[in-house]
Amino acid sequence: MSKIPLVWLLIAIVSSYGDSTYVIDKLSRTARVITAISMLNGLSDGSIETDNVISELLNLGSTDLKSLEDFDNTKVTKVNGFVDSLASFPDNLDDNAKDLEKGLIDYRKIMELWKSVGDYKTLPDDATYKKLDSIKSLDLTNLKSLPIAGSLDLLEKFSTLDDGQILKLKQSLVDMIAKLKGTEKSIDFEETLNILSRLTPFEPISQSFDLLVELIGSSFDPRKKQVEIDQMEANFKNVKNLISSATVAPLGLMSAIITSRFLYASTTRVHTSGFVNGFTDLSEIPADLKDEWLLKNVHPTTRIDGIEKLVPLGASMKTVDDQWKSIAIEDTYNSVKQITSVHNHLAALQTELTKTNIEAVLSSLESCKTTGTDKAIVKKHVSVAKSSTELNRRLSALHLIHSTIDRDKMESTVNSLSSKTSSKDIQEIKSFLKTLEYQLQLVDPETPMNVDGLNMAQLSGITNFGKDTGTVEFIKILDCFKAKWKDEFENVFRASLGSMEVRELQKDQKMRDNVKMVTSKLTDTAGSLKSIRTAVDKLKDDKSEEVKSLAVLKDLQKHSKSFGEAVNALVLAKRVLDKSKDFQLFLDNSASLEKMSLSFVNGKDAMMFWGDVGQTNGDIVRMITGVTDWLNKLKVSKDAKLPDFSSIFNGLSQLNDLNLNTDDRLISLQLFHDGAKIQTEFDLIADLKKKLLELSKLDLKFSRFDSSMQSMQQTLSDVSDLLAKDYSPPPKPIPPVPKPNAKPQKLMTSTKEPRGSSTEAGLTAGEWIMANWWVIIVGVVVVLFFVWLTAFWILRSKSQDSEKWNKWYRILTLNRGKKYIPPTTPISRVIIPKKPRQGSETTPSTGHPPQPPPDGAAIKKSVEVQPHIDQNERDRDENDRDEDRVRRRNAQQIANENNMNNIEEVATAREPTLLDNEGNSAEEGLLSTVAEVEAENERLNLNPHPRPSEKAFSNQRYNEVAEERERARADAQRKKQEENEKNQRAEQERRDAFKRYNLEFEENERKKKEEEERKKKEKKSKKSKKSKKSKKSKKSKKSKKSKKSKSKKTKSKESKEKRGSKSKDKSNKKMIQ
Repeated sequence: MSKIPLVWLLIAIVSSYGDSTYVIDKLSRTARVITAISMLNGLSDGSIETDNVISELLNLGSTDLKSLEDFDNTKVTKVNGFVDSLASFPDNLDDNAKDLEKGLIDYRKIMELWKSVGDYKTLPDDATYKKLDSIKSLDLTNLKSLPIAGSLDLLEKFSTLDDGQILKLKQSLVDMIAKLKGTEKSIDFEETLNILSRLTPFEPISQSFDLLVELIGSSFDPRKKQVEIDQMEANFKNVKNLISSATVAPLGLMSAIITSRFLYASTTRVHTSGFVNGFTDLSEIPADLKDEWLLKNVHPTTRIDGIEKLVPLGASMKTVDDQWKSIAIEDTYNSVKQITSVHNHLAALQTELTKTNIEAVLSSLESCKTTGTDKAIVKKHVSVAKSSTELNRRLSALHLIHSTIDRDKMESTVNSLSSKTSSKDIQEIKSFLKTLEYQLQLVDPETPMNVDGLNMAQLSGITNFGKDTGTVEFIKILDCFKAKWKDEFENVFRASLGSMEVRELQKDQKMRDNVKMVTSKLTDTAGSLKSIRTAVDKLKDDKSEEVKSLAVLKDLQKHSKSFGEAVNALVLAKRVLDKSKDFQLFLDNSASLEKMSLSFVNGKDAMMFWGDVGQTNGDIVRMITGVTDWLNKLKVSKDAKLPDFSSIFNGLSQLNDLNLNTDDRLISLQLFHDGAKIQTEFDLIADLKKKLLELSKLDLKFSRFDSSMQSMQQTLSDVSDLLAKDYSPPPKPIPPVPKPNAKPQKLMTSTKEPRGSSTEAGLTAGEWIMANWWVIIVGVVVVLFFVWLTAFWILRSKSQDSEKWNKWYRILTLNRGKKYIPPTTPISRVIIPKKPRQGSETTPSTGHPPQPPPDGAAIKKSVEVQPHIDQNERDRDENDRDEDRVRRRNAQQIANENNMNNIEEVATAREPTLLDNEGNSAEEGLLSTVAEVEAENERLNLNPHPRPSEKAFSNQRYNEVAEERERARADAQRKKQEENEKNQRAEQERRDAFKRYNLEFEENERKKKEEEERKKKEKKSKKSKKSKKSKKSKKSKKSKKSKKSKSKKTKSKESKEKRGSKSKDKSNKKMIQ
């Protein structure tokens, strides 16, 4: 299969990550704000130290900041003195001991490799190992030319395809899936991969055996190496003398600073994890505070603008960082690294080594050697290690393709492809094809599956590793080394390593110059670091309102680290994809370097430092696949708030770390550089070094974020609640205003919040009204509409029954309603007993005693009966109606006097009961009585006048009702006047009570003063006691008289007021009567 550039595929992925970019941007802003708040609160309460803040923001890790500030000329002199002392060693160190010292270092490396083997008893037996022979039956021919690039191109413009093109694309995808599925049943992938993973120990076994074969050929017999041993002893003494001039702190600080700027910046931060890029993120705070989405997640009453005080720190830290970056280059990095390594090894030498110590170590190593080692078995182990690693990588990639097809149900999705397929399914197909491209690069269908390197025909030394005669000899030697390798061995090894390193540096003038230049620059930045510390301490003591307001969010400090680390993981995943082109170029150049090493003399040693190219390729592809899956899941709606982001962290798989082994690979590139001869080789090495250094700065350790990623859903929920919470204090209660001359009382306060003082959102009533004025207006309009509608239906239903209701109905409808039409049938008459004449005890016509006036119920009943007046009379003005009413009343009284007298007698007799015996109302009874009396008068011929007409009777009734209304109004006025008088009397009584209270209070105060004066005078002398008592009695008499006079005055005032009130009551009663 022709390789499709990984870059093209990754760029296509990145172009579809609009949602992930939005998510990462919002979470990064939130993380910065949370970290800034937590950092300021921690500084204020002392839970965070100033040194930790500065070190983390400057990406210094655990570097001792105070030592950097104190990096003065004294420390420069010590470091430079140690560097210059190395120049005197060419005359003191003898090269004759060089081979022995190198041999001891190689022995130490063998022991480390053998230790990494672990338990070799887990290696497979014969029957299990032979199952790997089935791998050669796996045919990859059909996977050579899969049309991945063409399918991706069509899917990118799927919406523009016609039915014919979609059908062709579908068929192509179906065939592709069928070819991939065809390789699934060729072998048992899970079992085969399990066996190959058990062969992993052969990698360190082959390396340790290969080194051991070389050392066995060298002699370490002390009897034959007396000259070299004497020289080693002299070298060790000279090296030991360097320790006194060495200082631990300065070189360690120099190494930490150069490494942090040249290779990678430490991102293990405890207090500032939200600042992913260190101090450079401080400049983003002003923009974060203006972000509308972020502010919507913070309660409007919570002030967070205090974090802007951190911004000025960024500028001063950038000045220091620029100075450090100017010296963080490859030459200074190598020089500082070498000098620091030598210093550390020399500082570890605790005791002075003698000739006896050296001989004992060499004798032990020589005694462990045997002559029965076989080089052939080492070659077999090397072949098995290389072949099993390659097969494991290729089969793992193919098995992952099968798992992806089944997990994502890709076969059914492809089979149902049509013009109606959703965009989500199209995106899943594209994602699958992109992942497929990565994995097929590892499968490498162009190369057949070959198991020749597994040595299936000769399994001795493989399946029976611990029992084979060829391997047993190696195991005995290594076990012997392990048993005898104790503290004495370790001291000789460190001294040998220190001698070797000093020998390499003793003539390196460039190294010494680089170290001196670094010390000079660090001295220049010491003053800037002190000014940064002063600025942070100032923030620590800041008592401004902006900083104090952040204290309500102190609980955010519990979640700051985990929230920031989870965001770090997402940002790192995004950067991995942004560096996709660099990763692809690095993989391609690594493959070219591996081929070039075959023509180099030292190519084998150089590739040992570089590592396995195929393994690195697989690790990078798996990492890119994982981060692609992560970013595909970072999708939220544009109106999502912070709690809604928790769903994206559900189901995110763990990502493996990628260790680029930068130090070892730089050594490897240096070895290749030393052996290179042509320009193309030099160019390849330079490109690889450049990409290696760029990628190493990513610090691809995803495992450090695992715990924070797993708890991020809960962390998001907690942080959202803390930010959205209302921390504003409840309003203080208003103290009551004391009444004048009232006795002072203790002020009672209440912890309850006054009703209506604040809204649910924490706003005051006034603020809420201003913010929601339109809601109030709409609500009032709706309520008024329903009130009008209710009144409309009530008045409409009654408008034709009464003129009064019709009048209001026409007002409500703006004179558009239906006018009132009086009924055509006559209205029943209601007879009210005639009022007796003043001064007579009997009525003039009947001679009966006068009846009491009708009670309130009767008056009310009479008032409720409204006479019907024709339309012409309603249109007259008020004056005409009054004149007409007087004229008709006079005429009617003359015409119907005798008849009305008879009616009055009957009505008066029936008035006490509202219902008669038959259950009829009083009104009906009255009407029937009138008819009976009139009929009886006609029968007896007692009516001198004819029966009045209906109109005359109606006018009379109208006049009587008007009189009753006037009486009712008079009664109401009388009651109101009585009520006013009653209130005036009560007010007067209250004022009198206040006056009496004040008099009593003043009297009591006066008595207290007199009592105090009396006691004082008693203490002066006993002789004047009688005179004081006489004076006191006189004063008491005077006070009694004054009391009596005052009481008489008050009583006279009260009696006058009572008499006045009684006279007023009488006058009011007269007026009412």
